[in-house]
Amino acid sequence: MARKKRYKAKAQRQAVQVAAPQMNWGLDAARYDEAWPVNYWQTLRPNDEVNMGDLRTIWQRARMLFHNNDSVRSLVLNMVQLTGVQNPLPITEDEEWNQLALDYFLTRTREADLFDAAGAVNFWQAQAYAEQRAIVDGDVLMVATYAPDGGAAFAFVEAPRIAGGSVNGVDVDPFGRAVAYHVMGEDGVERALPAAGCVLYRHHVSPSSVRGHSELVSTLRTGNDLREILGYNKRAVKLSSSFGLVMTKSKDDTAPQFGSAVGPGARKGAAPAAAEPAAPRTLTGTGLEITALPPGRELKTITDGRPSPQVMEFVKYLTESSGGSVGLSGATVFNSAKLGSAAVRFELDKFKLWVQPRLQDRERLLDRIWRHTIACGIAAGHLRPCKDARWHRVRWIPGRDLTIDRGREAASTINLIRENLADQDAWCLSTSGRTYKQLVRRKAENIAYTKAVAAEFGLSYAELHEGVVGAAPAEPAPQENEDILTQENQHNEQE
Repeated sequence: MARKKRYKAKAQRQAVQVAAPQMNWGLDAARYDEAWPVNYWQTLRPNDEVNMGDLRTIWQRARMLFHNNDSVRSLVLNMVQLTGVQNPLPITEDEEWNQLALDYFLTRTREADLFDAAGAVNFWQAQAYAEQRAIVDGDVLMVATYAPDGGAAFAFVEAPRIAGGSVNGVDVDPFGRAVAYHVMGEDGVERALPAAGCVLYRHHVSPSSVRGHSELVSTLRTGNDLREILGYNKRAVKLSSSFGLVMTKSKDDTAPQFGSAVGPGARKGAAPAAAEPAAPRTLTGTGLEITALPPGRELKTITDGRPSPQVMEFVKYLTESSGGSVGLSGATVFNSAKLGSAAVRFELDKFKLWVQPRLQDRERLLDRIWRHTIACGIAAGHLRPCKDARWHRVRWIPGRDLTIDRGREAASTINLIRENLADQDAWCLSTSGRTYKQLVRRKAENIAYTKAVAAEFGLSYAELHEGVVGAAPAEPAPQENEDILTQENQHNEQE
């Protein structure tokens, strides 16, 4: 008997050892598991992992959610606004040419008819447009071309129109460099455009991938689930609202059924006979009607508790998770009003780290716009050549940083500029779009104009523009009669 027990215990120990997890791989994550999909990342080559069919499906779903889902649309528009636009600042050794080039560029790119081949957007609108398309579609192609006057112009091609070629609409060399982009024109003709005259604007750039992917790709399913949950709850509320009243009866109700008759003359087992409902009575002087109900009956309104607090909390979680999918805090994007000052300051500092690589991605696009615009201006005789051989040197100044204390931020920046620790041109461009020299010249022109108007009407500058720093104070009017009390006080002091 004891031998059988020992044998049984030994068999159980062996069974436990066999059932225990075995380390058959150097990395446990590499162990085969049925919970993992079988056909994922088969090629491990980014250009082969996602084909044109996958890209087209992603474009359709991302655009559908952008146009029909409030959370996804709000996320995209917030990303565009937070990234903002950038302004150029030439930094060549030719100071005079820097100002001439900047004036020419701003004048040229301000007009949508001159800047855009389609005549739809100007330079700053094009930045917001390209950012939106890069977020939703994954990329957008900018093509440098020429305007009828010989100046620069640019055409923008959305992602679905880039198709054909060797890899997802692009011809590449053995190293993966783009050689040409195959673009389907509005006339239905496919053209191969040399990559030297194009810039494919996208984020999360990879040297091994010729196309960009939608930044919403990881939240597309979540966004669709959110759309369905809200849609079902809205339908439930509408359905319950479409039924105004229902008639109920109590459990111990023995009254005859509404619309039936029971009495001495009724035969047992016979079908109930229909009864006429009570006619409504009109309340004299009110215009209202009241209808008598059978005994044991009452009218109740239909109420629906949906959406429940648990559902709304889940909706909030899904909404905020869509912000996290693009690297932003969901609370900052959708519920920033509920954050405290310390949390807001931390999120703003983290936001600067988020936006910096995105602005670096855009600088490649902006550099091509600057070089093509200035080169065409010089070739057409609209701008004189630069004395510096590095005429293409330019800095791109982003918009003003977000802050919750504008006064303190401005005072800190002024102190840094005074101590030569900050660039005043960068501050002026980010706040007004003009350099410091342009602002000083504009102020001088305004002061000269004010003095000319004052002289025209026989007034002094201080009278016309009181309170301006540097204005001469107005002369006080002569006092003919002194105060009698003042005279008496002086007389008493002398005595």
